[in-house]
Amino acid sequence: MRWLVASMIRIGRYRRFTANRTLHLDIGGRRLFVKINPNVAEAAAEATGYQRIRDHYRLPHLHAHRRIGRWTVSLYQRHQPDLPDTGLLLDALTAYDAGEASRLHHRLDAIFQHYNLTIGATIQRTPASDTISKLYRDRTRPGGRLDQYYGDNPILFKLGVNDGIRCTDLRETTLVVNGQPQRLDFYAILAGLRADLDAGGPVWAAITQGDPTDFNIGLDTSDRPVWFDYDTGGLNALPGEVACFLWYQRLHGAWLVPRYNPEAFADHRKSLTDAAEPRVRLKRLSPRSVAIDYRHRPSAPRRTAIARYLTQIARPLAASTGTDLLTWLRPYLAMRILAVYPVHRLEPRDAALSLGLLAELYSRDTNLEHLLGLPDQPSAETVA
Repeated sequence: MRWLVASMIRIGRYRRFTANRTLHLDIGGRRLFVKINPNVAEAAAEATGYQRIRDHYRLPHLHAHRRIGRWTVSLYQRHQPDLPDTGLLLDALTAYDAGEASRLHHRLDAIFQHYNLTIGATIQRTPASDTISKLYRDRTRPGGRLDQYYGDNPILFKLGVNDGIRCTDLRETTLVVNGQPQRLDFYAILAGLRADLDAGGPVWAAITQGDPTDFNIGLDTSDRPVWFDYDTGGLNALPGEVACFLWYQRLHGAWLVPRYNPEAFADHRKSLTDAAEPRVRLKRLSPRSVAIDYRHRPSAPRRTAIARYLTQIARPLAASTGTDLLTWLRPYLAMRILAVYPVHRLEPRDAALSLGLLAELYSRDTNLEHLLGLPDQPSAETVA
């Protein structure tokens, strides 16, 4: 009898991400994805977010959500095949080649059409305090990530053993980014972000999953989209939703996540070869001038996703709400640059790239397509 029971139960793909654990569990013919979370508040947010969006997006069926000791265990139906490099938008982007172009466009169409239908049905003008606060407002509040990361005026990047740029140095330093002089008052930017994201102001919002990375958007065996990870699910500020998708394709998924969190790709190893390593040259030009010459473009499929998202979702949304797209997105894009990874804990190359992009974001001459890596950027010789 024990042999019979054991033969009906199979455990696979045990993974640990930060404090969370996940695994695949097969019981007879039932295929389950198990998420085990030791954080009570996070687990509660996951369950609440699932309920908020379940009628608006295709989600795997939730069989159970139970507290067991200090752990909360969630059992979801598992639809994806148990094969490496399958099941996610991430894998669709990685698998792209000239022969797969039409299939990638088909998959993006399915995802973006669903977004347009759901956002169109749920869009509303509402106080920011009514929207999910985790990724943006919470991080600007006292004691939030902006304070945790930059409150002690860290050295953001070093140019040599005894030469570094602190947050306060930027106010008096010209950053010459790919030949263009830029100035950043770092703490004025942080103060502006707190004001722009204040909970009292109205925002355009809609029901979304809230963290639209290519890890959190799946594709079933029929190429229909399905959404995962629900602790930000619910009424989300639309510029934050748009900024999250665009910047993940531009920099986080394109380079920083593969570089600093490669264990997340344990079941998607091919995606690591898709990472676009930046080429950056740092040079002190004078006591108050630093050159940051960079060359970095996301992969071709990521650029396709960015361009299609701009055309099908971002620009129509900005037009329908009567806003300039870049102005609408600027504070949220800045938060993606500053409040996901602490800039000063990145390698100097990556920190300088992040600050160069931040300077371009706040430049009067900013072109959004250029910022997102779509047009041609400086030749390799400029950063040799």
